[in-house]
Amino acid sequence: MPKEKNVKPRTKKAAFIIVLIAVLIICVVFFAIKYFSSGNTGNRKVYVSSVSEITGYGYLGLTNRYLGVVESQDILELKIDSDRELDEIFVNIGDDVTEGDKLYSLKTDDIVRQMRQVELDIEGMKNTIKSNKDEILLLEKEKSTVPAEHQIDYTLQIQSLWANISQTDYNIKTKQLEYDQLKKRLESSIITATLSGTVQTINEPKNDNSLSEASVFMVIVKGGDFRVKGTISELNIHSISLGMPVILRSKIDEQRTWKGSIIEIDIGKPQSSEDDKFYFYGPESASSGASKYSFYTDISSTEGLMIGQHLTIEPDFGQGMRKEGLWLPSFFLIDTDSSPSVFADNGKGKLAKKPLELGEYDESLDSYEIISGITLEDYIAFPEPDLVEGLATTKEFSAQETLNSDIMVEVEAEGKPIIVD
Repeated sequence: MPKEKNVKPRTKKAAFIIVLIAVLIICVVFFAIKYFSSGNTGNRKVYVSSVSEITGYGYLGLTNRYLGVVESQDILELKIDSDRELDEIFVNIGDDVTEGDKLYSLKTDDIVRQMRQVELDIEGMKNTIKSNKDEILLLEKEKSTVPAEHQIDYTLQIQSLWANISQTDYNIKTKQLEYDQLKKRLESSIITATLSGTVQTINEPKNDNSLSEASVFMVIVKGGDFRVKGTISELNIHSISLGMPVILRSKIDEQRTWKGSIIEIDIGKPQSSEDDKFYFYGPESASSGASKYSFYTDISSTEGLMIGQHLTIEPDFGQGMRKEGLWLPSFFLIDTDSSPSVFADNGKGKLAKKPLELGEYDESLDSYEIISGITLEDYIAFPEPDLVEGLATTKEFSAQETLNSDIMVEVEAEGKPIIVD
């Protein structure tokens, strides 16, 4: 299975700055297209985001999220050969099994019948050899009693019989190998577990009691050692690397997270575009038709996880670290050196500048501490160059006004993530 070569991991600071620059570019292009497509500013509405979401007390997805599913590090997949039939199943889905436990058995009637036939064939060939040897002895006796000019006929008959014996002896060895293989299949008609784990899947055969050779009949997963299998577009695959730290987030409870790192990137086996769903920001992504690949992460703790559970995977740029107080990313601020302010909704659906009092600056996260001026309840806009006070604002995200983007990010609509097949 091909794997991406290890590369030296970026520092959190450098990675975070790259992400912020990318988001800044996307936002500028997004609002530029929205502006020029509107034809005039009279009909224009400026999208404003909740400060609580931007600062991490809600969630505004500024990092890519990819769908993942928890699976076992060790999986035992059992198939039934197309020429064998299921006899009996000894376990049920959900049963815990240990190494050596009986799982199921296969019918042996045909094998026993074939073995008996091979035994008869071998016995018949041994009798043929004995008969040929007896005939050779008789011919040798007769040969000694005839004149020399007639002995050549006896010699040719004896040589022919020895050739038959050699061929028959070879056939016996071939039949014996066939018998040994049948015996081995008979002895392996009761299938046992080769690892300890839980029976996850049992695919019952159809009416003919058989499965196609490619079908997996039973799956056993080893408990304890979990990993997460994620899916990523070929357009985004270069944004991840081996060893990159990630945050694994519950799809049910966004505040429930686990830490991990990317341990494998499988670029050799693309998936079909219909295999997985992606989170994205805005309308259907331009990468929806692109090839998708699997990657895998380890998990720092398995507490609260189970096989088959769905999670989201996002690069860890430190967004999980919540600082005391109100901290705002610098790209939302205007004139940080002279008169810091933000464009905000004035509570009446109009855009207004709100002056800010700034505190400390966190270089690693490129964020400023907000002493006063706005609160978590305010809504602010990204400061596009052409924004002016008095423009109408909207808190409703409109997919029609959003730039098609390859970046697959999550956005919340009425508290629920948008998911697209």
